[in-house]
Amino acid sequence: MDRVRPSHRPWLAALLVVLGLFGSQRLDASPRPVVVDTRVELAAVANRLAGFEEFSAPGIADYDAAVETHFQRYQDHPVVQLLRALRQQHGIGYSDTVALALAATPHRWQSQQPLALWLRDTSSNWTLDTAQAYLEAMAAFERDTDAAAFFHAQQRFYRRVEAELGPGLQGWPDVAWFEQTLGPQPGLRLQIIAGLLHGRGNYGPRLRGSDGSVQMYAVLGVPEVPPGEANAWPFAAMQRLLVHEFAHSWVNPWVDGQAATLQPAATTLLGATAERMAIQAYGSWQALAYETLVRAVTRGYFQDNGDSASVALLSQEDAARGFGWVPAATDQLRGGARGGRWLNAGTAGAMAALLEAQVAQLQARAAAGVTSVSVARQVPAAGDTQVDSALAQLELYFDRPMGSGVGIFGDRHPTFTGAPRWDADRRVLRLPVALQPSREYVIELNSPSMPGGFAGKDGTVLPAQVWRFRTRALPAH
Repeated sequence: MDRVRPSHRPWLAALLVVLGLFGSQRLDASPRPVVVDTRVELAAVANRLAGFEEFSAPGIADYDAAVETHFQRYQDHPVVQLLRALRQQHGIGYSDTVALALAATPHRWQSQQPLALWLRDTSSNWTLDTAQAYLEAMAAFERDTDAAAFFHAQQRFYRRVEAELGPGLQGWPDVAWFEQTLGPQPGLRLQIIAGLLHGRGNYGPRLRGSDGSVQMYAVLGVPEVPPGEANAWPFAAMQRLLVHEFAHSWVNPWVDGQAATLQPAATTLLGATAERMAIQAYGSWQALAYETLVRAVTRGYFQDNGDSASVALLSQEDAARGFGWVPAATDQLRGGARGGRWLNAGTAGAMAALLEAQVAQLQARAAAGVTSVSVARQVPAAGDTQVDSALAQLELYFDRPMGSGVGIFGDRHPTFTGAPRWDADRRVLRLPVALQPSREYVIELNSPSMPGGFAGKDGTVLPAQVWRFRTRALPAH
């Protein structure tokens, strides 16, 4: 699960490697490897009306406008009020509503399997009572908003999106590589879903059948497309995330089965990296272990396929997200393979030792005074609510000399009027802007899910953070 939001400025294009949105494909030959699912769309509409930031980024402008025209009048619907309460009381958001929507029957919004069984097999913030209340409210929302008419009117657009995405993802992933490297997994099926209201967010929910089969979904967001322009799909990035999501189906159950060996080391490493991991919602030892192994497998996949460009991008992303030990983990998996299989009886012990070694390295760095990059000062200051809209330049002061990378993300940052400029010793970055009065700006410095960004010359990385300020109103005349 990637909690990311877009940034689209011409001068940023040369500075940022935009990782785009992701998808996967069914193992059984499907005539439509990518679909638009109205359950996912309607859940996202409700989330937008509830003000969930992760579903509020601009996407395909013409479609966004159609959604707003049809649904904006329902911003006080009971399901919207319920979602706001669930967000505050239970932390519902991101993948939670996506996963439950796909576990529900179309239109009727009833769970396809007993909710208690689904909850037991799903990592989410739902409880039995809140999940049932949400499904009932969504059924009423679909009926009350006449959503069927809206979706019917959008069918031609949906088919066009499916047709554009399908060819670029045909043949992905290489199933034979996974089966040879990680072992066969009968009963696994995959389906890509285009999440047209998800910004750059992507999610990988799973639904286990009564026969033990697993339906895996890769719900991919979309890049921002201005009004009237053609859709542009970042297929290489989609393919990288497809492999990543696919690997979870092997790694997660293996990690769960090796908990006794992995938990102590992963728990200790989580404690040493808690702040960095919490930003990315990796708040458990299992999540840290899943991501370590999945990233190691993904790196190995592209190494074996001779895609050095993807390996380099993955390395940047892993480092930016605080998983600098992934290359060593890939080497360990490859070197410890038995019968060609990376996940074997000896893998857990070797991975535990590797994670323990990372803790020792982090402790040594801390003892030597090597810390993460920090922002010493911002102009305007974070939280300032009286910023003059005539201010033409933002400033970031760093605690050490910086490298050349710039990591600015988000869909609520100011309009940038020129390229960023470093001072002579590369400790101060100045950003030319045009501000509007009475507006809140939110600038994301580095992203936990995007490669590159702000890093010191000493190789340390600025932890992802938010810079928020508000301009004051113009004086009344």
